[in-house]
Amino acid sequence: MEVQIISRIHNLPSGQYYNTRSVAITDYYLKEIVVRFDVAKFGHYLHELIHSILSSRHSHQLREGLAWYFTLILTDSKRYLRPHYPEFLNELYIYPVKKMANSLGDEFLKDFALGNATIHEEAFSQDVRELFLPEQVFYTKKRFFR
Repeated sequence: MEVQIISRIHNLPSGQYYNTRSVAITDYYLKEIVVRFDVAKFGHYLHELIHSILSSRHSHQLREGLAWYFTLILTDSKRYLRPHYPEFLNELYIYPVKKMANSLGDEFLKDFALGNATIHEEAFSQDVRELFLPEQVFYTKKRFFR
């Protein structure tokens, strides 16, 4: 599961989640998207929709970074549509994907995100290469965010 966590209470009926500050998550293990309709805005739905079309061959953290990057690109001219997110997501996901976009270009990055192109991660800096690591290794290295 990604950094934003919504905990399930096992005694609640299916589909109900413990009340947290998180608005939306993509649960990779259960293969479902959870959006809290009581607080979600358009940007949250857009972010999770982008998650759903990204290639499942990518690591979880790479998909998260790509989803945030494209959400911010699509809402750039209408900032009021952007979902609120914690500042640490910039360093963890968004800045490394921006580095990829600067060297690859947005069109190629779109093809890569959808699984229609491949890249060699060795060509990038360390922070970008970390997005390609297995999830457990990535989050172990980023322990200072917990």
